[in-house]
This record gives sequence, C-alpha cells and structure tokens, in this order.
Amino acid sequence: MNDHTDIFDLTHPGLAALPEVPLGLDDDEIEWDQVDQLYQLVRNGPTQNTIAISGGWGSGKTSLMRLVQKRLAKDQEFPTVWFNAWRFENDPQLVIPLLLTIDHDLRQYEWL
Repeated sequence: MNDHTDIFDLTHPGLAALPEVPLGLDDDEIEWDQVDQLYQLVRNGPTQNTIAISGGWGSGKTSLMRLVQKRLAKDQEFPTVWFNAWRFENDPQLVIPLLLTIDHDLRQYEWL
C-alpha cells in the first residue's frame, strides 16, 4: 500500500478580493489553480492518498473544497461527502455522526 500525502498552498494572488463567505457551488467564474490541481490529483493521483488542505481563517479552504466537489460531481465517478465537524464539536463520539453522514450521502449517490 503506497500512501501519498499532498499539501496544498492556498496562496492566491486575488485572494484578498474574495469574500469572507465561502464561495458557493454556482461560482464557476473563479479561476483558481489549486482547484484544477486538486481535481486532477483526485482524478489521476494514487489510489491511496491523503490530502491536507490547511490555511488560516478565511484563506479559502471551504471555497476550494466546494469548487472541487462541484467538478467531481459532474464526472459522477467520485461521490463526495460533506461533513461539517464543527456541528458536532461537543459530541463525545464524533465518529458516529461522521459514519452516518457517509452512509447517508453514499446512499443518496446510490453507491451503497
């Protein structure tokens, strides 16, 4: 098993112009190299892969993920699961809502 880790730098020349609110799934006009890079990594990268996306508050992590999620949804080859861990920050068993969300979303995509 070959584990591979990629870390994405969210430095973007136009980032200061982006709103503090995460970009929505309808924001196709945003040109962001990291969206293409992450999309290509998921599509063509190693089967066993760990991807870390880190950045400060408001740096674009959620926006990046939402834009990549939209591109992957068009392919209908890679189901995506959106889990907001902050909703369950006080839950002593975080793994339970995580697994329930994965189960729900994969059934919705008819992958289970």
